[in-house]
Amino acid sequence: MALNTDWEAIEREYRAGQLSVREIAQRFGVSHTAINKRAKAEGWSRNLAQRVREAVSSRLVSIEVSNASAKEAVETAAARGVEVIRQHRSSLGRAHRIAEMLMAELERGTENADEIEAAIEAETASDRTANRRNAMLKAVSLPSRAGTLRELSQVLKNLIPLERQAFSLDDPGSDEPATKNDVRSALSRLDASQRNSLRGIAEALAGGPGEASS
Repeated sequence: MALNTDWEAIEREYRAGQLSVREIAQRFGVSHTAINKRAKAEGWSRNLAQRVREAVSSRLVSIEVSNASAKEAVETAAARGVEVIRQHRSSLGRAHRIAEMLMAELERGTENADEIEAAIEAETASDRTANRRNAMLKAVSLPSRAGTLRELSQVLKNLIPLERQAFSLDDPGSDEPATKNDVRSALSRLDASQRNSLRGIAEALAGGPGEASS
């Protein structure tokens, strides 16, 4: 074991509770066994996770911690959590812009469906087989584009919770299913154009206006 091991920094990371003992060991070049022995001997406790979450949401710890070492541990972990959330916001912003472009494309494709299909028919009229025509029609079809949007939504749904979990940013008991009030609240923040776009997607997925209301 190196003589210049920074045990104060190791203790801060241990108490913050964001990284596993093995990850801390790899970061500071010591064995996880040595860290566990030291933690047991000195009575370290991994009890700061809740304070880390509070500091991430407010950026400053609103309560007094027991000593300077604990406060520094919370601030270090909070800064890391803030950076993760900023990355999430940036990713979500890009995803929303892409989603809006996809919805606009879906709208244009629906409004001009007859013209697009007619152009494809004219382009492929001299083809010996219908293979190219069918492929082109499938590529511009509304279900195909709606499927792309569904896949993008699923990627974001899976990625973000996993990354937040890796940094211990969420309360493990806070994941509850969305209620109808949650949905109504989200819809109330959309403008008329966005609601119309969403309605168009719902109708396409449902197979027609009669099934889209649910």
